[in-house]
Amino acid sequence: TYFDKIFRVIYSNLFKNIKISDKVKSKIKSFIIILPIILVVLWLLTSADIIFESIFSGLFDGINCFFSNFISENLIWRLLLILIVFIAISGTIYYLVYDYLKDYKLDSEKDIKNKIFNNSESIKMLFISLNIIYVIFDFIQIKSLMLHLVSKGINYAEYARSGFFQLMVVSVINLVLILILKKYIINENKKNSKFLKIMGIIMVILTFIIIISSFLRMNLYEQEYGYTLLRLLVYFSLITETILLIPTIIYIVKYKYNIMVSYMVIIMFIYVLINYINVDKMIAVRNINRYYDKNDIDLVYLLNDGTDNLEVLLFSIRKNMME
Repeated sequence: TYFDKIFRVIYSNLFKNIKISDKVKSKIKSFIIILPIILVVLWLLTSADIIFESIFSGLFDGINCFFSNFISENLIWRLLLILIVFIAISGTIYYLVYDYLKDYKLDSEKDIKNKIFNNSESIKMLFISLNIIYVIFDFIQIKSLMLHLVSKGINYAEYARSGFFQLMVVSVINLVLILILKKYIINENKKNSKFLKIMGIIMVILTFIIIISSFLRMNLYEQEYGYTLLRLLVYFSLITETILLIPTIIYIVKYKYNIMVSYMVIIMFIYVLINYINVDKMIAVRNINRYYDKNDIDLVYLLNDGTDNLEVLLFSIRKNMME
């Protein structure tokens, strides 16, 4: 219950005796907030694309070296445990002696809360940083994956058949960030609101390219290794994300727009559509056609507890017997 109060007390007392301008404090706070998100996104993108990984390999090599040489895994878990215990004990103490903490109680708690949590500086820095990263990544995708201009020494097939799950996660993260962005757009003045809207629309466009990249990678992967239920569901997820980008743009531009209703309608429609489509039959047809093209088949992908693919299997057996 007092989780946020504890950190507000820490924040206010930490900078009480340190003469730093509010602008510098805001920059420091923004950096601390956005750094973990950027590192997670960078890790997902570098694990999805070996060319992009070569650009940021030094960064993650340095981080790995630091953790391996100076910080043990056991120490990380201990620090995490210390943090959890600290929050629990501090929250309990704050509750028990709430009326006696006059010296630590914030004089203008509401104003400080607004400075810490409602400042749009963090969201601006985050979107600018992520959009720069995505521009670099999407440029690599367009050049290497879509135009087949892969660098020398890299096998195109091996390059393309990986990273689709990571890119799908990145696209979901972007959608969530865009939803959070709208709160700051509403609270900002006209100039800042316009800037945030442009940043949000740019992220939507860059996310669309990431989804296309993930779609192409999954398609190449299936052509090589066969078709399964999970891999087919990835297509539906990517198609759903692509459709969700349309109400997302409307949500960014329009002042009052109930995006959750649009999201629920689209997701429910795709869910019902999947239940009406004979997915097992699609998998069987694609795997059998792949067998005729490449003379390679994995029978495990054709076996399941249902009977939806029996028609295709029986037809294929009769065809082989006649031949």
